[in-house]
Amino acid sequence: LGILSLVFLSFSLLHIFYSRSALPESFFTFLTLLSFFISSVAIKGKRGNSSYFMFFIAGILLGCAFLSNRFRIFLFLFFIPWMLFRDKQPHQRHLVLIFLCAFFAVIGIYGACVPQISEYLGISLEPFWPHLQKNILWHAEKHFELLSLFTFPFYIFRFEGPAALFIFVSAIFFTRAKYPTNPFFTFVLLQFIIGSFIDEKPLRAMSPVLPFLAIISAAVFANLFSSLNNRFFQRTIWTFLFLVIIISVLNALPIVTFHTDHPKAVKWIQSDQNYDGPILSTSKSLTKSYAPYTRIAQLDARIKGYYSQGYQYMILDPGMILLGNYTGFWKKDTNRPTYSAILDYCQPIKSFPNYSTFLLELMLYEYTRPSFSQMHAFVQNLPPDAGRIYIYQTGPCIRNIEQHTK
Repeated sequence: LGILSLVFLSFSLLHIFYSRSALPESFFTFLTLLSFFISSVAIKGKRGNSSYFMFFIAGILLGCAFLSNRFRIFLFLFFIPWMLFRDKQPHQRHLVLIFLCAFFAVIGIYGACVPQISEYLGISLEPFWPHLQKNILWHAEKHFELLSLFTFPFYIFRFEGPAALFIFVSAIFFTRAKYPTNPFFTFVLLQFIIGSFIDEKPLRAMSPVLPFLAIISAAVFANLFSSLNNRFFQRTIWTFLFLVIIISVLNALPIVTFHTDHPKAVKWIQSDQNYDGPILSTSKSLTKSYAPYTRIAQLDARIKGYYSQGYQYMILDPGMILLGNYTGFWKKDTNRPTYSAILDYCQPIKSFPNYSTFLLELMLYEYTRPSFSQMHAFVQNLPPDAGRIYIYQTGPCIRNIEQHTK
């Protein structure tokens, strides 16, 4: 399916960029249907680069179809809302975001690059450029400025997906309409698309450019409200914009955050009739230090203290405790470190008590994705003084542990 998509994609792009006459409407109809089919298949698959790739191709195909005038209303009124609200799982929302970015990238890159390439090569590559510039970009400048109004509430409440999407869309159309040959935004756009495949979470790949996109959105607002005569309203808008830019800058920094509550895990432990002692949630008190040795030592000291105080149940979020910083020290050599590599990197753990070793082993297994049989053997070989430790985490590996440690 991927090879078939690439064949049609190559043909459509070559025809669009090198032909003076528009493609027949039936071809764009086929591209639209093919995009529907690809996205429907990919969204049911497992999370991985293949799904990202398929959604990226589907978005580009639909972007090519968007260059046909007939499908504009159809796409915006039916297809994109269907993609946004069909599935609610996080990784599927990432797929939808990649799809939409690829869709808008076709229009944005086409509008940014075609005039420059035409001038450089001395040949005409612009069969759709007058239509694109006159009909799509002109209306987009008017209407997508209003759409960007939704960006800021999403930022305030940290709904990063919709916030990034609205900033991305408004910035594309504003920049294309005002500065159709701006190379800076083309670079930012390409960086985001490439980063979506390098990073497991596309929004994190976008975090370095969020401040720039926020500034571009601020320029959109400045253009939109500059004609208003109400000075109080203008000052309110500019103050709000300033706060949003600060939030976007802080949001782009590699700050580690820990969960503050684990109500489901607490309720799970309280259901155990054999234990009426204290319940500890370590996520509230762990250090935010980036230094691995420091954090392991502090974690060890705290667990020893809690253990001596009579705590038998410890609610732990493994990824947040030791590997909480997604772009932190574990990522300097490889995205997903191997079991032996982490052990070699953390020599001090060999002197830890058994219960601390169990914690580290658990965290290592979470990040190396072992098989079910490996997990079963690991749980069966737990030391007798490991304590009663409950894991509050998602994912098949952690669920396997929970099944064997209840």
